[in-house]
Amino acid sequence: MLFDLHPKESRKDLFGRDDEYKELERLLKSEWVVVLGRRMVGKSSLVKTFIKEHDGIYVNLSGKREFKDFILSIASQSGYYLKEIS
Repeated sequence: MLFDLHPKESRKDLFGRDDEYKELERLLKSEWVVVLGRRMVGKSSLVKTFIKEHDGIYVNLSGKREFKDFILSIASQSGYYLKEIS
């Protein structure tokens, strides 16, 4: 298949993203990296392939509006379970 809309998870499937990939490697020295951009430009593919090679955590925050949802998403993607305390 020449083109697939699903995010790539292998670096060999990325096309024309060498500069962005190198920039992520440079930014890896900081604690947090946030990738923002327009829809359908390859952000997820870039991040997923990078994380696969660098043992990182991918957290999709789409639709998250509250800080609590942000924390729960990070915890669940990290393999932790947080019990909500009221």
